[in-house]
Amino acid sequence: MAEFRFVSLLISGSCLFHLPFIDEVFDDSIIRMGDFAGGLLKYMREHPVPRLTIAGGFGKITKLSQGALDLHSSRSRVDMNKLAQ
Repeated sequence: MAEFRFVSLLISGSCLFHLPFIDEVFDDSIIRMGDFAGGLLKYMREHPVPRLTIAGGFGKITKLSQGALDLHSSRSRVDMNKLAQ
C-alpha cells in the first residue's frame, strides 16, 4: 500500500456520502471492505497508518464493536443484551 496519512474503510458504498466533511479524503485512500471486515482489519494491523476512519451503519458498526468480523446480516447478529448495558 502506498504511504497514506489517512485511510477510510467503508463497510458499504453509501458511507462514501458521509466522508466529504473530511478534507483529507482522496479516492485512492478509500477502501470499500464490504461485509467481511476481518481480513482487511488484519491487513491494516500489519500495515498501520497514522489515521484510520471506519464508516458504516449503526448495526454493522455495533457488530464490529462486539467482535464480529463477518458483518453480513445472515452471518452475525447484534447482541442486544450487550447493547443495553
